[in-house]
Amino acid sequence: MFYSEDEKKDFFSAVFRKYYNNVIYYALHYVDTYEEAQDVAHDVFTSLWQTLDEYNENIFPCIMTMTKNRCLNVLRKEKYKRMHCEYLTMSKRLNINFTSLANSSIDDLLEKDAMKILMQTLEKMPPKTKDAFILSRFKHKTYSEIAQIQNVSEKNIEYRISEALKILRKAMGLFSLMVIINCL
Repeated sequence: MFYSEDEKKDFFSAVFRKYYNNVIYYALHYVDTYEEAQDVAHDVFTSLWQTLDEYNENIFPCIMTMTKNRCLNVLRKEKYKRMHCEYLTMSKRLNINFTSLANSSIDDLLEKDAMKILMQTLEKMPPKTKDAFILSRFKHKTYSEIAQIQNVSEKNIEYRISEALKILRKAMGLFSLMVIINCL
């Protein structure tokens, strides 16, 4: 088609100036970043330069088809990359869970579950009841000391701890039943 290398360069330069922004704009509809759109445009025009002798004056549809195909390639690569990352993440999580379970005895697992239920139940308790229970059971304070801290009577502290224990028995009841069933 071209008579000289200069004609080829001139034609390519004109096509590049005329359609480069169209390629970028079209690619941006499908790829995530401007840099990826530039990479697509670079690939399209590199390929065009290498095969320029095969094209006639009506080159725009060919450029847009090449752009579409390059965008599809980018999207395929991104899809496989994401699938691989998701697989690796899931694989790591499964491996960690397996290792954790393999290294834990049933007692450790039950203790963790019981502590989880205890902490969740404590969070749902009224604040004064929760505080009295924590001071009594975890900080080993006497009812008299707790009463002084909370500025209430010892009877009030007895009531709060009694209420906390009722709430915990109710919450742990299902857990205890599950432990018994699993042990049978």
